[in-house]
Amino acid sequence: KQECRLCKVPSCDTITCSPGTKCEIVEPENCFENCPSPQCLPETCEEDCIACTKEMVSCDGVRCGFGLTCEVSPQTCDKCASISCVPPKSEPCVACPEMLQTCAATTCLEGSECKVTEQSCHECSRVECISQLGGPCGQFTVTSPVCAEGLSCNLDTAIPDVGGTCIEGKIFYIEILNNMNIKEECIQCTQDVPSCAARLCEHGSTCEVTKQTCHKCAEATCLPAKEPECVACTLMMHTCEEVNCEKGYECKVVQPKDCSECEEVKCVPVEKECVFCNQAIPSCGEDCSPQNCEIIQQTCDSCSTAVCRA
Repeated sequence: KQECRLCKVPSCDTITCSPGTKCEIVEPENCFENCPSPQCLPETCEEDCIACTKEMVSCDGVRCGFGLTCEVSPQTCDKCASISCVPPKSEPCVACPEMLQTCAATTCLEGSECKVTEQSCHECSRVECISQLGGPCGQFTVTSPVCAEGLSCNLDTAIPDVGGTCIEGKIFYIEILNNMNIKEECIQCTQDVPSCAARLCEHGSTCEVTKQTCHKCAEATCLPAKEPECVACTLMMHTCEEVNCEKGYECKVVQPKDCSECEEVKCVPVEKECVFCNQAIPSCGEDCSPQNCEIIQQTCDSCSTAVCRA
């Protein structure tokens, strides 16, 4: 028996293949003359991959609901390519430091307290000293940055506690206090309390009464309508072919009013066709006397008639 020739063990470690191909060790048909070799072969799915019989999917001609966009999901070994209507992608959030913000190293002025603001997608959390200062028009909220423990502060970065060495910051804070305590005269509002009853707004907008402040009177104003919250709808074609409605009802495909609704199939009452009445208002004539003439009102199924009743 002839033995295969002695060969080095082949490897794909140093082989770089083009996209869509992968390196595989190929056994020769004649091992007496040739050795196994690494080759770049087209990538193929495993034997248990699902079979996709559809043609290549595309968003051409696909209509999505208000605010939605068509998107093609690529084919994988477990799933065929498909199209779907999806909501718009949200904006990326700002990157915030992982260090947790606390009030442990923060000293606020007397009458104010330290608070950590909540982190949002567009703004990181921060430490603030919040003071409630009384004034002629109500309470004012003064927000000021603070100086971290062990660091020097200045007018731009911090407002110090009482007895601190940041003189410019302290003067700046005293000026804020003085400005808040100025007894300014509020404007006089002589008009009646505004109401939305007589305020006509454009279609889609709503009327709202603003609060009166020291510098502005209350008024009824029109606010634009809020954008509806969009939902993702399936691309399945809705039909009435397999829908059986009760007697007196018929199947209809209802289109969405906006992006917050999807197309759906409903059973709605059948709209009856009323009889056509071209005659003038009926009368009983002279033959009805001395009986009373009664006019029976017209309905969808019958025209009006005149009847003599005793």
